Amino acid sequence: MAGGVLEFTMGTSPNKTWASQPEARPVTTIPEEYRLAPIEERMVFAPYIHETTALFTQQKEIAIHCNTPGVSIHYNLNGTNVSENDPVYTGPFKISETKKVMARAFKEGMKPSELLSREFIRAHFNSGETYPSIQYNLAPSRPYDKAGEKALIDGYRASMDFHDGQWLGFNRNMEAIVNLGAPKKVEQVRLSFMRNVGSWILLPRTMTVYGSNNNQSFTKLGAITTTTLPQEHEGIISEFHFPVNASFQYFKISAEALPLLPDWHPGAGNRPWIFADEIIFEY
Repeated sequence: MAGGVLEFTMGTSPNKTWASQPEARPVTTIPEEYRLAPIEERMVFAPYIHETTALFTQQKEIAIHCNTPGVSIHYNLNGTNVSENDPVYTGPFKISETKKVMARAFKEGMKPSELLSREFIRAHFNSGETYPSIQYNLAPSRPYDKAGEKALIDGYRASMDFHDGQWLGFNRNMEAIVNLGAPKKVEQVRLSFMRNVGSWILLPRTMTVYGSNNNQSFTKLGAITTTTLPQEHEGIISEFHFPVNASFQYFKISAEALPLLPDWHPGAGNRPWIFADEIIFEY
C-alpha cells in the first residue's frame, strides 16, 4: 500500500446484516480499459493436420484445420515462412512426392497464428505386406525390444518419449539388413536416433549405410560420425541423411556405439544405449 494504513474497527458483537444482500457485498472489477481479452479473442489458434503418419507410398491427402472460426489459412509446400501472399487453403489436396507443408491462419483484427510445419515423406515402408522386411545381425536389447522387429520399417515416427512403443533400444552396436523385395529407386536413406544423456542414451558414434542387389557384396553409401559433449544434456531426436540416388534391393544399416559412457557422465564406465527410430527409404 506504499506506506498507507489499513485500519479495522471491530465491535463486540457480529453485524449479521453486513453484506447479507448482494448489492451490499464487496465487488472487485477491472476497468474496461485495463481488461485483457481472452487469448482466443486476441490471437488466432495455430492450424493443424490430423494425420498422424508422416510417410506414404503413392499419394497423401492433406487437410488443414483451425479451431478459430472465420480465418483465412494460407500455406505453401516449399518449406518457407507463410504470409498472406501465399495461396489460400480452400480444401483438402493431394501430394505425390515428399513435401513440407507450411501453414498460418489469419483473421482481421487479430494476431496471426503460429506457423504449422509438417513434413510428409514418400518412402518404402511396411504397412502389412511381405516387404520391406528386416533382419537384425545385432538385435535390440531387453527391455527395449518390445516394439517388434518391424518397428523401424512400419512407417510410424517415434516421439520424445522412448517408452512410446516406437523406439528400439540397443545396449551395444546395431546392425540390420532391410530387404525391399526388389531393386527400388531410393533418393536418400534417413536414420533417426535419440539423445537423452540422463537416461544413458547417446547418439551412435558412427552410422554407416550400405546398398546391395545380391545381399552379399555391399557398396558403402555413406558414413556419419557424431560426438556428444558434456554440455549437451537436452533430449533431442537427430535425423541423419544419406544420399543414394540409385536402385538397390538390400540396405545394411550399421550404428556403432561408444564402448562405455564417457568420464564426464555420472554413469561413466557403463555401456550407453542407442535408441533407433524409423529407417526411411525416401524415393
